[in-house]
Amino acid sequence: MSKLTRRHVVTQQLQTKWNRWPVWITVIVSVVVSAGWLWLNLIEPQQLYYQAMSLLDENPRRAAELLEAAVRQSGGEFPEAQLQWSRAFLRLGQPQQALGCFSVISDPSTLSDDGLITLADEARDTGEFLLATFALQAVPERSGRFVEASHQLIELKSEQGRFTEVLSLGNKLIDRQADLPIIAFLMAGAHEQSADLTAAAAAYETYLRESEGEPSERVAFALGRLMKVALQLGQLDVARRCLDNLQKSSSLTVDGRLSQAELLRAEGNIDAAWAIVDTVLKDDPSNLSAVTLRATLAFDRQEDALAEQDLRRILQFQPWNKLAHYKLAQVLQRTGRSSEADTHFRENRRLTELALRVLTLQKEASTDTSQEIARLQELAKLYRELGQTRMAGQLQQQVMQQRP
Repeated sequence: MSKLTRRHVVTQQLQTKWNRWPVWITVIVSVVVSAGWLWLNLIEPQQLYYQAMSLLDENPRRAAELLEAAVRQSGGEFPEAQLQWSRAFLRLGQPQQALGCFSVISDPSTLSDDGLITLADEARDTGEFLLATFALQAVPERSGRFVEASHQLIELKSEQGRFTEVLSLGNKLIDRQADLPIIAFLMAGAHEQSADLTAAAAAYETYLRESEGEPSERVAFALGRLMKVALQLGQLDVARRCLDNLQKSSSLTVDGRLSQAELLRAEGNIDAAWAIVDTVLKDDPSNLSAVTLRATLAFDRQEDALAEQDLRRILQFQPWNKLAHYKLAQVLQRTGRSSEADTHFRENRRLTELALRVLTLQKEASTDTSQEIARLQELAKLYRELGQTRMAGQLQQQVMQQRP
């Protein structure tokens, strides 16, 4: 073999060996890269997550830092870590960050039901109702804890005065045949607040029929509310039944005694009603509900001077009391002061129109943020004019949470 030929063969052998090396190198590099990716994006984020969970209660700030690192190394998509990060922010007193952290989870319904309900509980405890709402709404209908989450959501909506949503959620649970007396109880309150007294009475009756095992205080409250609603509807037999059950089960509260007096008045026993009211006022002269009822009884007995005195006293403390305006107008009209009576009749009509506007707004929740903020602001203003400052404050808080 010539020198030239041998050189060619050697060159080909070297080239062949050279061409094989990159294949092995590529495989090795690929394995190393894959292992590195697996470590950085899956294993290490999980380790950071578990480390953060062990520190969440005793050192939420460090837990938040570890959870942030876990989410970042997962490419920004680590739902369970984001949920726990939100919990850490709540512990640190940073509610906006907690809400923001939860809101960027692409599909919260994939989270564990236990985690969502725990977050909702903690958000409610700290007054972060919007975050609690989002967490509860994320529990899917297929979940075994959907009924529990819906129950909590109904309670939350009831506390916020969102009675239309209470009724909508309650009906959804009824359609699922969820056997929860508390749902009927909360819906009864929502119907009552929405001025649908017939529906409220029916819901209270449903609750009382299913109330075995319910707390005695709640049962007594439902009996008292049903009694009041029945009196407004003129269902004296229902009111009497409620009173009898209350007297059997426990001693009457002050409100219960006043309802008893209202029932006696409706049954025509004015003197017995007067005696109860007189006793209540001797114990507590500042009880305006008792003063209101005494004014009504004084009007019935044509003791116009006492009725007027009591009604003016009520309006001094409750200028939004439309019933007091109406009754005072009647007293003034009966005693020949028609011009002043007209003033109070007009105020009664104005306050009644405000109350009707509230009922309308309660049913007009909007998915458009700006429209919903405007609705809540108007509702808060109306509630304040109607003397319901607690409800006005809750609505104002909702406005702050709705703003971007």
